Amino acid sequence: NWTELASFRLHPGLVAPDLRVAPQVVRIPRAAPGGESSTRIELVNEGQLPLTIDAAALYGEGLSHDLVAPRTLAPGERILLRLSFRAADAAPRGGQLVLLSDDVDQPELTLSVHANEPGIDVGDPAPELDFLDLDGQPVRLEDLAEGPVLLAYFATF
Repeated sequence: NWTELASFRLHPGLVAPDLRVAPQVVRIPRAAPGGESSTRIELVNEGQLPLTIDAAALYGEGLSHDLVAPRTLAPGERILLRLSFRAADAAPRGGQLVLLSDDVDQPELTLSVHANEPGIDVGDPAPELDFLDLDGQPVRLEDLAEGPVLLAYFATF
C-alpha cells in the first residue's frame, strides 16, 4: 500500500526461532483406488532459539500426516514430516497443511497439498515420444530403451 507510511526498526542482537519448510507446494504421488502414497517435507528451525510447532492440521479428503505436536526443534534442527494420501478413487485431491508455531514472523504457515494429479511420477514408464535428431532423421524414444536418455529443452524469446 503506497498511500500509508510504514517504518521498520532493526534490533541487533535479538534472536528468535525461524521455521523454514521445503517445498512450499507439496505434491503427493498418485495412488491407485484403495492404495496409499506419501512424500516427505523438511521442517527446519533456522533461528537462534528453540522453535515449538504447537499444532499441525492437514485438511483434505484422504490426507494425513505423522507429526505429533507440540514438537520443539533446536536451532538448526531438521525433521522430515511424512504426508500420506489414501485414494478412494482416481480423482485428483487437494488440501492444505497448516502449521502453528512460535515463529514470530509467521506463526501460522499454510502450504498447498496436491495428490493424485495427472502427470508422470518418478518410476513411471516414459510416454511415447517421436522427434527428429540433429540430422533430421526420425527417432522414437522406445528405440533408445537400452540405455539412459537425456532430453534437453532450450527456448529463446
